[in-house]
Amino acid sequence: MLWPCPKHGAAPHYQIVVHSLIVTTEPEAETYRVARLTIRDVTVVVVLADGGFAEKSPAERQRVYENLCESLRQSDPGCDAAILWEDGEGRTRFIAQPRQEPFFEIVRFDQIRAQANQTVKAMLG
Repeated sequence: MLWPCPKHGAAPHYQIVVHSLIVTTEPEAETYRVARLTIRDVTVVVVLADGGFAEKSPAERQRVYENLCESLRQSDPGCDAAILWEDGEGRTRFIAQPRQEPFFEIVRFDQIRAQANQTVKAMLG
């Protein structure tokens, strides 16, 4: 599926390809839906956080994101991470690497949710 980039006109700028993901397990971890995408030749694991994630402070969300990135570096080097959630008003919010931000600024939560065909156990709390 190709997405147009508003900065570069109607020409396709991003390509999304769904890959398989190895599920990790920890007894106290929760299960989250995941989409593994290829965005501009970079693999990005997108974790769809639950509604409670929006209630965390920005510092707490950043800490969770950094922990997720560190876990991915150990299990899947070369892979970027992103966390998406909806705020109380249904707007898509995200934390991602700066090079991935233009993509997440234009995509809707439901578009990524439709691509999420995997789960992962993670500690987002």
